Amino acid sequence: MGYPVNAWNTFKSLDLELVPEYRDDTEDPRAVARNVYNNSYQVIGDRDLARRLVELDVIEASLDLLDQILAAPPGTVPMVEGAYMAASRAAEKRFGESIVLGWTVCEQLVSIAWRRLLDSEKGEGAENRTPRKRIEKPIGRDHSASVMTEALELNGVISAEVHGWLETGRKARNAWAHAMKVPAQAEALACLLAARSLFRELLAIDLRLQSGGRGSVPQWPIWMLPDRRG
Repeated sequence: MGYPVNAWNTFKSLDLELVPEYRDDTEDPRAVARNVYNNSYQVIGDRDLARRLVELDVIEASLDLLDQILAAPPGTVPMVEGAYMAASRAAEKRFGESIVLGWTVCEQLVSIAWRRLLDSEKGEGAENRTPRKRIEKPIGRDHSASVMTEALELNGVISAEVHGWLETGRKARNAWAHAMKVPAQAEALACLLAARSLFRELLAIDLRLQSGGRGSVPQWPIWMLPDRRG
């Protein structure tokens, strides 16, 4: 139905044979949508609503993606969920929330790339050049994500394009966090593009992040609407 699926809004069932009940839920608008599709309200119409079927190719692609996520290092699942939440907030035009979530994921991925770069310096004969004390300093809090990103691009770990997306996302996140400046849609999209690229290059996970809505009228948050009471 165009909604992202996460652990909160999935059906909970005891086994594969027991079908969960459809019921209203004031905290879950998807429940209302499900009831409409199943005509739980017994609305009489000229014809039944067409059901949206999930094609077999979609199921297979979903299982392939699940295999990629499960094969990744521990801690990947929260990052994947954070990326999808960021994309969902962008689709709802809530770009401030999207940029915070998206940049948090990007920062985690940048840290993974940074540690790999440091590990690559521990090759044969590198003990004298990069002893333990020198390795411990770069992995501390002395290096910001901005410094790490610059070093990763200069060493060819990330491309200039990904570096540009990361810089856009970082600056937009800082402007939102420190001055409540609402990010532009393009800035939120840049952050999502950076996250998707890093997932693919670092963890071999090919995410499909849809940041656009389902068409029709944009879902503008109420606090973005103009005050017409005057």
